[in-house]
Amino acid sequence: NGEFDVIVIVNSILSEEDKENRKILHSCFNSLKPGGALVGFFPTIFCAVEIAYLDKNDWLESIDINKSSFYEEKQGVWQIFYTPLRLKYIVKEAGFLLEKMEIFFCDSPYFAKHSKEYYGLDDPDLSIYEHFLIARKQV
Repeated sequence: NGEFDVIVIVNSILSEEDKENRKILHSCFNSLKPGGALVGFFPTIFCAVEIAYLDKNDWLESIDINKSSFYEEKQGVWQIFYTPLRLKYIVKEAGFLLEKMEIFFCDSPYFAKHSKEYYGLDDPDLSIYEHFLIARKQV
């Protein structure tokens, strides 16, 4: 408890169980020193929905919009990709003060190559995007 100044999350709080994700966020909060920051990238279901409608119609069967879940075929698991309001809510519920939350487009050459290899995205105008957030444990 209270050991870290910063916790960096990159696509790792996306269990198929909302309760588990909330527990992880609470654990992150408890692990931070007062004034410590949570910095992270969180996938959003809206990205999957948009790409499904624009290019990958077969993705529609892999999306459960009611649960904000996406079936990750290569891993064989459902993952929760939070909407902005749900993510904001559970971050606040864990005790954090949300300082910043914005959309980050993964459109660099590195991400474009990865998106093509992993997801089959050929259109350079279609890029994965995620929530980028900074939240703080108040002093």
